[in-house]
Amino acid sequence: MPRVELVRESKIRKTGRALQISSLFDVQPDAGHRVEWHLDIPIEEKEWSIGLIVGPSGSGKTTIAKELFGSKVVTGFEWPADACILDAFPEAMATNAASGLLSSVGFGSVPEWLRPFYVLSTGQQFRATLARALAENDGMVVVDEFTSVVDRQVAQICSAAVAKAVRRMKRQFVAVTCHYDVEPWLDPDWVLDLGDAQRPFNWRALQGRPPIEITLVRAIPKAWNYFAPHHYLTASHPSAAHCWVGYIGDEPVVWYSAQADFLHTRFHANQWRNCRLVVLPQYQGVGIGMAVLNYICGCMSAAGRDIIGTTAHTGLLSSLPASKNWTCIRAAATVHRSKNWPHAGATTSLRPTASFRFTGPAVEEGLLGW
Repeated sequence: MPRVELVRESKIRKTGRALQISSLFDVQPDAGHRVEWHLDIPIEEKEWSIGLIVGPSGSGKTTIAKELFGSKVVTGFEWPADACILDAFPEAMATNAASGLLSSVGFGSVPEWLRPFYVLSTGQQFRATLARALAENDGMVVVDEFTSVVDRQVAQICSAAVAKAVRRMKRQFVAVTCHYDVEPWLDPDWVLDLGDAQRPFNWRALQGRPPIEITLVRAIPKAWNYFAPHHYLTASHPSAAHCWVGYIGDEPVVWYSAQADFLHTRFHANQWRNCRLVVLPQYQGVGIGMAVLNYICGCMSAAGRDIIGTTAHTGLLSSLPASKNWTCIRAAATVHRSKNWPHAGATTSLRPTASFRFTGPAVEEGLLGW
């Protein structure tokens, strides 16, 4: 059983200012320079995937983390100012592996992958740092100041995304933070709470993240402009599409649209095709997009529609084949245009795409407006 016995001392010079303040407040200038920790941290007793070290500022979280995990503690990275964030990942790592790590921590916005680190939002920088930490460290990763620089709603979503990714990769991850609100979203196997003097270390039973409630409403195609900057395609949105926006509270977070597949209606009168699926960056990584996609396609299926979709997005190319609700009808490959191909713009020679058909259960209650 790991036992942490630590003593940290600091010395200060008795300068004029130090002596003046100590006399005014009756505090000795060397008072409080010694801090001790005596902790049992039995992390070797059980197998675990995720740990959480939490406590008030100044309680010794970073000191304890470095004592336990040494060089595994990540505090940040140097990022090139004149290159996109993908170029900061290890040179030996394949591009699709780097982009896969970004997607796994909830940073799936392709346009932002091609930007330098310093122009990203604070939340995007945090997720990029998490992905790079997973890329550059084998096995365990320990992240100090976890979610300290992002707003709390983003912190919660990001915690759930990281936990999902780490467990899927069968890695070990430890978050070090002063924010207690990430615990239910990170759902750690153990917690070391340095603010609890009586029982700082506890094993937890996994409970799953808290539910996320999405309200879906019909939208006009023009509303696509709000989501367009975060989609990997630059083509304009089809004007004839049926569109939905999903809200968390009053904030729009996800877009989905579909339209009748006019090219193939002579073979199947009720065939429809997915147009766009976008989750805003701060809400990526917890399955919101797939949940909305499956729900709306279930409603369309109940209305007698056959739904297919073609995608080049790396995240969907990995998640759709693993879903019981979708069947692959064309494996990922690069398709070259032919001059006889009647539907210009549907295929490309630049990126591999795959096609899928919705085969999940119908949602009988349907959607208002169908």
